[in-house]
Amino acid sequence: MDLTPLPDVFRLREALASGATRADVARAIDDHEISWVRHGWYAKSAPTPPLSEKWEEHRVSHLAQLDLELRRRPGHAASHTSAALVHQLEVSISPQANVDLSAVQRAPVSRREPDLSVHCAKIETPVEVIDGRLTTTLTRTVADFLRVRSLPHGLALLDAALRDGQVTLEAVRRELDTQRRWRGRPRALGVLTLADPLRESWAESYTFGRLHLLGIPMPLHQVDILDEHLRWLARVDGLWPEAGVAGECDGHAKYFLREPGDERPVEEVVRHRLEEERRRQEPVEHLGLPFVRWTPDEVREQPEAVHGRVRHAFAASHPEQFRGYVVYQGEARRLPFSVETPSVDAEDLRYRRTRRRRR
Repeated sequence: MDLTPLPDVFRLREALASGATRADVARAIDDHEISWVRHGWYAKSAPTPPLSEKWEEHRVSHLAQLDLELRRRPGHAASHTSAALVHQLEVSISPQANVDLSAVQRAPVSRREPDLSVHCAKIETPVEVIDGRLTTTLTRTVADFLRVRSLPHGLALLDAALRDGQVTLEAVRRELDTQRRWRGRPRALGVLTLADPLRESWAESYTFGRLHLLGIPMPLHQVDILDEHLRWLARVDGLWPEAGVAGECDGHAKYFLREPGDERPVEEVVRHRLEEERRRQEPVEHLGLPFVRWTPDEVREQPEAVHGRVRHAFAASHPEQFRGYVVYQGEARRLPFSVETPSVDAEDLRYRRTRRRRR
């Protein structure tokens, strides 16, 4: 079956009009060239990248469903989480996530349907076309995402967008200023307060944001550690200088990814990376700086356990016994010292509607 003249998502009648028969369509499904989406609708099968992670598989599946809904609903644009995927922002998405569309032409109300959320704004929805998809603009997408997703997810997306120079805090704040009294706006403003492009990965931003909601203060990020002779030893993901504790988020990807030209087995690469981490950490711990390590899965599935480990490390630490130095604002400093880091209160992130008094 020749799929060239057909769009990525197509109707049966479009396939028949291109010269294919129903038998051709059935064979293409059996050969995994296309997949059945719903009655009368089909989608070309996207090749799966080698060694792709599950989030990439979910992303491909979500975009295929998005293409279907955009074709079924002219006058709508991809928005919120769906638009974030189109803009290739750093997003974690589940296979059960609804497709998000916003009405570009005025619709009466926002509504939910099976596997779909249709949003309607009382202000103009700015859009652009990306890869053939009508999509909300980048700044509008970021603002909408921060309102509807949890603070840790929003922080991970915003940190990466700031780090890559895709948006600015001022631009996102101006967009949120047009969304006064919209649900989720306090949470989005909380994300702006905590944003820090110094965090180097989605995992760091997500896990530090999740721990902060449990009461752990934000640390200093990407801090250089020096020995007693002011020689560089390591850089840690997070440091709580008053407590004298370092935090490290172990993202799985950094252990499994090989350098170009590296043909060693994956298991050998993982063992080598773990050994490098151990050698890097040992000299710092020998000088008296304790580490707490976790993975994104631990924080997502057992946040209270990780919170307990961090609190236990705070209580057991003796920062004055650390014999090395930490670099803060270009200066080598001894521990402990106090620094005011950004903070939000979980209670302030909720949107509260004011009830009208009955007369």
